[in-house]
Amino acid sequence: MEIGRVSVGESVDGRSDFIQLFYTSVMEGLRKVLGDSAAQAALFYIKLNECLDKPSELHARLESMFRIGSKALEKSIAVELQTRSGVSPQQMDDFANLVDSVRQEYVGHARPRGEAI
Repeated sequence: MEIGRVSVGESVDGRSDFIQLFYTSVMEGLRKVLGDSAAQAALFYIKLNECLDKPSELHARLESMFRIGSKALEKSIAVELQTRSGVSPQQMDDFANLVDSVRQEYVGHARPRGEAI
């Protein structure tokens, strides 16, 4: 499965880089659990580009589609995201909170010291 790119504009502060990283992590996480064809089908129905900046919305869409199976998918996505971002692994109690936490740490490392968030 080819990993695509999402159009997010020029990265200045790491935020756009994080969106691309999250996109790739979701795609790879789904592929590892579902396989190529099922992952592509799921992505079609989830409309990933609509919820890349809203992890709680991605959670809701995965849960709606996969019910209890969404936990395994979210765990796979979280592992991919933490591995690809270089952020220390964290306990996943809540998918959206974990993604936001990784985003803050990742973007914080991309920002020059002393610059406000």
